[in-house]
Amino acid sequence: YLSDFGVAKVVSEEADSKQSQGLTGTGMVIGTQGYMPLEMLLGQSVDGRADQFALAVVVYEALSGSRPFAGDTAAECAISMNTTTPVPLYEVDAGIPLALSRTVQRGLSTQPQERFDRCELFSGQVLAAASGETTSTTNSSSQRRASFSRTQYSPAASSGTPSSPARVMK
Repeated sequence: YLSDFGVAKVVSEEADSKQSQGLTGTGMVIGTQGYMPLEMLLGQSVDGRADQFALAVVVYEALSGSRPFAGDTAAECAISMNTTTPVPLYEVDAGIPLALSRTVQRGLSTQPQERFDRCELFSGQVLAAASGETTSTTNSSSQRRASFSRTQYSPAASSGTPSSPARVMK
């Protein structure tokens, strides 16, 4: 599991070791732009779905070999997120199950309410889709039902070249 509690602090080694000095202030954003969701790049409020977005970027990058959104700066990433949709993973590699591709695509949504309610649901769907399990979840905030077809993801389906993205899912 990926954890990011959104609070950066440096522990002071002065007399009172219980005090700490915050590194972030109101309106400041610290993070790696390519893994930060649009709402964070824009300085809006964030919740656990921001971590889900970051995990979806990691999964996308591991399976495709590239990040879903282009940009070296926060502004470039925000523009990319506003103007492009990541190429679905099943189009990048035909060996990636449609269910896995759709799950990752949902985690990459630029709208937090379109992502899974909790990162645990997202990671469970990724694992289920990668192993070929048939699952369904209800996203209580939007009451949408997502059903995924039974598909088996096989590492043998990849080209196997050293430059190929990682295919280990368990």
